[in-house]
Amino acid sequence: MIRPLLFLFSVGVGTMAAATVVPTCASLGNFEALRSAGACTAGVFTIKNITYLGPGESTDASAISLVTAISANAISIGFQSLAFTSTGPGLTSFTFGFTIDPPPDIIKGVSGELDNAGQGGFDVNGFSVAGLGDAISVRYALCAGAAFSGNNCAGALNGFSITLPDLAQGDLATAATLNGGVTFASPVNTVGVLIQVDLSNGGSFSGLSSSFPLDVPEPASWAMVGAGLSLAAWWQRRHRSAS
Repeated sequence: MIRPLLFLFSVGVGTMAAATVVPTCASLGNFEALRSAGACTAGVFTIKNITYLGPGESTDASAISLVTAISANAISIGFQSLAFTSTGPGLTSFTFGFTIDPPPDIIKGVSGELDNAGQGGFDVNGFSVAGLGDAISVRYALCAGAAFSGNNCAGALNGFSITLPDLAQGDLATAATLNGGVTFASPVNTVGVLIQVDLSNGGSFSGLSSSFPLDVPEPASWAMVGAGLSLAAWWQRRHRSAS
């Protein structure tokens, strides 16, 4: 009786593995496709736990392009859309959430960049927004070492913000990009990310990217890192199978 049960168990595991193929991020054209897939891979990295909240129904997630890029020392995840514009005299908010999860401890921090290219600048149309804060504000909440569970972080909580004050002087095209970042106390293998962008009175942007710098041991080459990560992933799978 034991052997048939083990056979059925192994067949069941194989069936489950075949049913959970994760698409590459490059194959997904927009944020809605990523949210529907639930996860995607960029090289050895997995991007998952996808959330998005736009201002009512005015911004369709399918209109937000997904852009990922990998180098030997960083991975970048970006969202681009011409729909990132304030919709009224008050605050218009866009919220993104995801987790990046590679096998070893190599992510050493996060930097963010907000781009207004093609939008004619951060246009506040001469409005005074006293009491509303900045014309555009980005707040990053980062959970180093774990995914967020709602707003709760079981790892080390980090954060930074990027702001452009409302100077009530119309087109602020001179500030083409805004960027900031944080370095973790030690490299981690998982980072939970929550990003909230607040716009007021004509504030707009065309792209938001998050870059994860990597702590790659010397001699550094992406091929060597990829081989090492593949070996780590194989070892984890082998260890789980043996246990």
